[in-house]
Amino acid sequence: MATADVSEQTRQAFTEAVVLKHWDGFRLIPTRYQLIYLHQPAPEQIFFGWLFCDRTDEMGRRVPYFLSYVLTEAIDAAQLDNIFTCLRKGPLQLIDPLQAGGFLGTVEAPNLWRYRAARPGVAVPSSVREECHRVLLKGERLDHFAESRHLDLSDTIDEQTCARLSAALAVHLGPVAEILVRQSVVRTENLPDPEQRRWQILQQLSAELDDPIVAAGFRAQIEPYLFGDAHRP
Repeated sequence: MATADVSEQTRQAFTEAVVLKHWDGFRLIPTRYQLIYLHQPAPEQIFFGWLFCDRTDEMGRRVPYFLSYVLTEAIDAAQLDNIFTCLRKGPLQLIDPLQAGGFLGTVEAPNLWRYRAARPGVAVPSSVREECHRVLLKGERLDHFAESRHLDLSDTIDEQTCARLSAALAVHLGPVAEILVRQSVVRTENLPDPEQRRWQILQQLSAELDDPIVAAGFRAQIEPYLFGDAHRP
C-alpha cells in the first residue's frame, strides 16, 4: 500500500482480508514460496496480486512482500480470465519495499501477450479458476487464492515461443494462426510437466492442419525448437 492516494479504508480492507489472512509470522515458509490472491470487497473493487517471500530479516525469518493491483470496476468472465493470465505471467514491475512511498500512479492494463513481467507469476489451478467463474456467475464476491511452493521457470511459454509457433502455422492457416496458438497456450497452462505441456501444444496445433503430410512437416519444423535434441521416443 505504498501509493499515496490509496484511502485508509482500502488499506484496512487489504490488510485484514489479504495480509492477515495469508501471512503468519510464526509459520515456517518453504523456500521459493509464492501465492496469488483475488479478493473482492465490493462489486466494483477487486484486489489481485502476489505474495513473494524472497527476503529474510536479521533473524533469518522470511519477510512477506505483497504486490497488488486494485481494479475499480465490475468484471465479467472475460476480464476474470485476463486477471488469471496476468497472475500467471507476473507483475509489470517490482517496488523496493525499503524505498517505497509517494505517488506511484495508475497502471494501464498491459497487452497480456506482449508485456514483459518483472518476475514470473503463479498459474491459477483449474479448480480455482472454475470456482471463481461459478462465484462470479452467481453474483457473489470473489475471495480465492492459490499457492506455489516451487515455481518451475522452464514451464514458461514466452512471447518469442508464441511468435515462432504462429509464424510456422501462419504459412498454412494465415492470420488465424496467432489466435490458435494463444488459445492452446491458455488451455495447457495448468499442466504440471513443462515437456508434457509443449507436446500438448504441438499436438493441438498440428491437429489444425487437415493434410497429414503438411502436419508432419509442421511438427518436424517446430519440434527441434521446442525440445532441442530431447525428442520423445
